[in-house]
Amino acid sequence: MRRGTVRNGDGDKRKRVRVIVALGQFAYDAVARVLAALGAPLPVPRPRFGHGLEVHSARAVVLCCYHPSQQNTFTGKLTETMLDEIFLRARGLADGSAATRVKRRER
Repeated sequence: MRRGTVRNGDGDKRKRVRVIVALGQFAYDAVARVLAALGAPLPVPRPRFGHGLEVHSARAVVLCCYHPSQQNTFTGKLTETMLDEIFLRARGLADGSAATRVKRRER
């Protein structure tokens, strides 16, 4: 098996990861550490976390989203529409279609 490909249980060959959705600041920090360890660090200085932030590295696009916790959803900080927009954008980035950019919000 070539490096950068994954096979599922059916032997289906998958392409490498193109988009990473980071659900919250903690995930964004973890993704930044992993990409740096893989030799594809995020830009320096690293952009501040915010909902809708897109950060490009040599390996993937990191798309940030507020964490879907009860606190964020019950208070309206993260709505169902906002979450849908993130995953529609992620799909668009992954398949190369012209998906609409997400309106960025900072903490």
